[in-house]
Amino acid sequence: MKLYSPGDTGKAVCEDCGDIVSMTFQYRDVPFSDGSGLAHNILVGVCDSCDSVIAIPPQSTPAIKAARKVAAKSIEAKVPSLYIEALDLASYRISPSLPREFKNKLVMYFVHQCATDEKMAKAVSRKLEAKKQTFEKSIAPHVLKRFSMKVSPDMAADFDKAMDMTNLNKTSLIKSVVLQINDDIIRPNRPKKMEELKHFAAASAG
Repeated sequence: MKLYSPGDTGKAVCEDCGDIVSMTFQYRDVPFSDGSGLAHNILVGVCDSCDSVIAIPPQSTPAIKAARKVAAKSIEAKVPSLYIEALDLASYRISPSLPREFKNKLVMYFVHQCATDEKMAKAVSRKLEAKKQTFEKSIAPHVLKRFSMKVSPDMAADFDKAMDMTNLNKTSLIKSVVLQINDDIIRPNRPKKMEELKHFAAASAG
């Protein structure tokens, strides 16, 4: 196994160039693939043609793992299974090709709106009391599933701000957001936000 240094060269496949290209090892800030943060000042192989990061030597892996552990924040709650199924259905309605993990991004999309729009926050804060009983009427109390997502520090701050603005705890905020998603995406024949959500889904996948 070779220990690389800045300025060392090599060859690797560059997806952007679509070919095997020459590369030079440099220190770079590398974004995580899920958008949850950055690994700062990591030695990587950089394409000499397009300047994209195309290789990560084994010596950089521990630093990236450590950076990811610090950057990712966990948000978890136990909710009736119908809430998870509603998120899956909403994601499917936006695009059948979306992965199941998109539901986490969809929740954070609405959470961000709560954190930045007082009108939206008030609507969501009233949603649980108004809709919960009808939504959960056919669910056995013990049928619970764990909702879990890893988010960036900025997203975690959005979540905390949304809880403050709605005056809801973590579980209640997630439930209320799902109820809002049900009203905005699942129930309408022609959801008003569908084009906006399709653009968001496409950008999130990129």
